[in-house]
Amino acid sequence: MIRTAKGPLVTLPYTVELNDIPMMLVQHHESDHMLKRAIDSFDRLYEKSKDRPKILSLAIHPYISGQPFRIKYLEAIYDYVNKFEGVVHWNGEQILDWYQGQAAAQPGSKA
Repeated sequence: MIRTAKGPLVTLPYTVELNDIPMMLVQHHESDHMLKRAIDSFDRLYEKSKDRPKILSLAIHPYISGQPFRIKYLEAIYDYVNKFEGVVHWNGEQILDWYQGQAAAQPGSKA
C-alpha cells in the first residue's frame, strides 16, 4: 500500500505472462497455450499458498479469449482450479477488500 495525498494506492498483480493480448495477438501462441501456462502457474502458486495466500492473475479480454476456438481453454482453466480447496475467484475490488481487512487486523496497523 502506498499512501498518497488522494488516499491509499494498492497495486494488484497483473501479469503479461498470463495475458491473452501478448500471448495470442502478439506472440501468436496456439489457443491451448494459455491453459498450459495457467495450470503450471497455478500448481506452483497453490503449493506455495500453504504459507500465505497467493494470487493467480489472468488478464483476459472477451474479444480474444471469448472466441469460439479459445473459450473452451479458458473454461478448462476454471474447471481445473475449482477442484482445489480454498480457491476463490475474486475481482480487484474483492481482493482489495480482503487485503484491507488483513491489514487492519495487523497490530499497530493504520489501515
